[in-house]
Amino acid sequence: MVKTKGVTLVALATLLAGFVASCSSAELPSPADLQSSSVTVTVEAEDDPPGLPSSPTSIDRATPTSVSEVTPGVTSTISPTATAGPQVANTATPANEPTFTPTAEVVIYDVRPDAGTYSGPTLITIDWDVPQGAVIYYTLNGSEPGEQDGILYEGPFEIFDDAQVTAYVILPNDGIGAIARSEYSIDKPSLDAPQVDLPGGVYIGDQAIVLNNVEIGSDLIYTLDGTTPSATNGMVYTGPIGITSSNPTNLQVITSRPGFTDSEVHSEIYRVLGEFQESSVPIVLSGDDVLEITDTHFLHRGDIKLSGNAKLIITDSILEHVKDFSFENELTATENAEVIVNNSGIGTSCTGSFNWAFFDNAKLTVNGMDPTLTQCNTWNFMSGSSVIDVTAWRTFSGTVCDQTSVEVRDSHQMEIELCMPWPTVMDTELPLVFDE
Repeated sequence: MVKTKGVTLVALATLLAGFVASCSSAELPSPADLQSSSVTVTVEAEDDPPGLPSSPTSIDRATPTSVSEVTPGVTSTISPTATAGPQVANTATPANEPTFTPTAEVVIYDVRPDAGTYSGPTLITIDWDVPQGAVIYYTLNGSEPGEQDGILYEGPFEIFDDAQVTAYVILPNDGIGAIARSEYSIDKPSLDAPQVDLPGGVYIGDQAIVLNNVEIGSDLIYTLDGTTPSATNGMVYTGPIGITSSNPTNLQVITSRPGFTDSEVHSEIYRVLGEFQESSVPIVLSGDDVLEITDTHFLHRGDIKLSGNAKLIITDSILEHVKDFSFENELTATENAEVIVNNSGIGTSCTGSFNWAFFDNAKLTVNGMDPTLTQCNTWNFMSGSSVIDVTAWRTFSGTVCDQTSVEVRDSHQMEIELCMPWPTVMDTELPLVFDE
């Protein structure tokens, strides 16, 4: 409602002045003259709503008017459709101001923190103000987000790698609102490797390995086959790791956490044998005797002698020769005796070499000699027509005499000493062939 408070009748004073003058001349203005007069009323709204212009709105009363709807916060012009008399300037709205069409305001105020380089996982927050029913989608690779390829923003989220955060609003009518972009670089601090409570080695009976995580909030990822653990390879540690196999178990473990650089690999090699035995009595095998040592850590102090067709078979075990000085004890195989080693470790305390000696037609067959399970290597002495057939003995060493046949495969190192009877003279190149 428009109230007439403080009405100023500008044209009325002019009309009265004319009326007095007419009276003095005994003439009155005609009705046509009255109809052609222009009356301007200045209206001030009582209790103007906030945001309305302070200038009064002019209404030309010469002819009927049409009044448009006044929108709060918008300057509206109320003007006649025709003007019959003198015109009064409209001071409410400039003539060149565009027509205002109200629309929903959609504003993304900020993506925090500011673009830049940060250390480790970084929490991203999008401050936003959208109309009811609108949603925000975002991407992390700089591409334009949308309902099909973007991620619905439901609250602050962490980034762990370099990212180009792009976000915009999807309105209820599928319109697109404001877009916000911010680029981040993430420096990834290195993590410390975990601690392992059980050192690598040979153990009797089942074992349980406990890993200690020194980086709270991180995962420990491990493998048991020697491969390097990573976010895509290995198992997440949740409790003690059982080791039961007599075959070597190669533990590899790292500390891992998104937004950080994985720790260095901690490695340990284990072997679990079923039992432990110790003997100081010489072992003597003859005829068709067969001695099998399986899944055992056998600690022996004394000689081992084989003859006839006797066999010593060592499988998934450790045969550790104990002695106090070099060449104190030895293994001797004569005639057709045979020593067979399968996936085992043969060694001696490091007080000098321990000899394995093969004479006549004796034979040594090795299929897997694990150097990690021994202390010092043995030295093999081979003579007569003995046969040595070795596969996967990391460091094979020995003295070869007479007509001995030696074949060594898949071994990393080899040390061979040749002996020949007097007065042998060598003046030709040895026919040595090494397979790749």
